[in-house]
Amino acid sequence: MYIDLGAEKILAAERNEEKIAVEVKSFVAPSATTEFSTALGQFLKYQLALEEEHPGRLLYLAVPWDTYRSFFTLELPKLN
Repeated sequence: MYIDLGAEKILAAERNEEKIAVEVKSFVAPSATTEFSTALGQFLKYQLALEEEHPGRLLYLAVPWDTYRSFFTLELPKLN
């Protein structure tokens, strides 16, 4: 199931009472920091749209496991 947030699409799902949306990012650019900045900006935009259009739905960011281990365990991403 997809939800449309101003022509952007993210995955949406429900299980029991829990409603979530998942933004999937590939992190294929040479700079993980640049990819992170872009992903964070999009994530915040989607979060605002979800609050307006689908209140109560939690937004998650999905990234490749290698990206998580090599980048998201550093201090910069943990601050956000």
